[in-house]
Amino acid sequence: MSDAPTSQVLRPTHRYFLVGAAFGTAFPLVATLLDAGMRQIPFTIAGILETQAGQPLHWVIDSAPFVLGLFAALIGRRQEMVVALQNSATAQAVSEETDRFFRVAVRNGVYAPVSIDSIAAGTKVVDVEHFYEADRLRPKYTTFANKPLFIMTGG
Repeated sequence: MSDAPTSQVLRPTHRYFLVGAAFGTAFPLVATLLDAGMRQIPFTIAGILETQAGQPLHWVIDSAPFVLGLFAALIGRRQEMVVALQNSATAQAVSEETDRFFRVAVRNGVYAPVSIDSIAAGTKVVDVEHFYEADRLRPKYTTFANKPLFIMTGG
């Protein structure tokens, strides 16, 4: 058997149903005890059955646990749907942000979207002698305007 608490084992729909039904149980209990007390019927099983049989309104009140349990279960179902939508929206936002972060590169000195495959595919080779001053370890630029940060060619 699982060591997880009951609240983590039951889905919200079931938890809400149980809480609604438990709350609804108070209505027939209180109504029956009040009616039996007002009619001076003893608080025994026979007295409770007599109270229930003598007043048809109790039959309607007795349905409260089922009705309140059903409505609470509907609320629990909606809660499950809201949580699922929130989780889905969060996952989608994270995915979009990740895509935006990993699929942007500098082309011609401007940020541009590129396929991650085109970035990762093939071997990248830096033509050091052509683009860099090897003794000073810096690019051969007089200006950095509209220039890429790294100069690489496919190899």
